[in-house]
Amino acid sequence: MEHILELKDVAYRYADAKKDEYVLKGISLSFEEGKVYSIKGKSGSGKTTLLSLISGLEKKYKGTILYNGKNLNKMDLDRYRNWTDYYEWPESHMEECEEKDPKYGKLYH
Repeated sequence: MEHILELKDVAYRYADAKKDEYVLKGISLSFEEGKVYSIKGKSGSGKTTLLSLISGLEKKYKGTILYNGKNLNKMDLDRYRNWTDYYEWPESHMEECEEKDPKYGKLYH
């Protein structure tokens, strides 16, 4: 199956961070169409930042993000956002989903 979304060696740091202080670094992920993914981690580990990058809200990052093989930074983001959804669920709900159905696997810690 082809990947609908790919991150290749993505790194991100906040504008006020030290030069080598990244909240995300070396992130390479692939997402297949029709699958459900969860992003789990401790507070401050970069979960929301990762979603901001994937949704196109943050544009200043290192690496490459591809949607259907096209560079996200070169796309019409309004049109792209019409095709993407994400939801924030409390961790307790995700753990319940994982117990009931293993397809809700852990993606990122």
